[in-house]
Amino acid sequence: MKQLYYGILYKIAEQNYQKYNYGDAYSALQKVYTGMTEHYFVKSMKEVLELKMALEEKMNHLTAEEEQDYKNKIMALELLKCTDEKEMLAYMEEKNVRI
Repeated sequence: MKQLYYGILYKIAEQNYQKYNYGDAYSALQKVYTGMTEHYFVKSMKEVLELKMALEEKMNHLTAEEEQDYKNKIMALELLKCTDEKEMLAYMEEKNVRI
């Protein structure tokens, strides 16, 4: 039930973002992000982080460190989706990531 609630809130945030209503979009998205992290929902977290980063950039609240942090989190979520080592290495090579 909570996943549905966060999904609806995300859609509201997305629509507000498209209508240039950044304050309301950020408020809704912040609730989604907080709830998803509390309940360890990672299925749609990549999209949430991408929208959150875009919103913060539009609102001039994004620092270079925060942007890099978002990119690292998004990359980690992408790596979680990889099913085997070859797929993971291919993704890392595509993104030019070195360990």
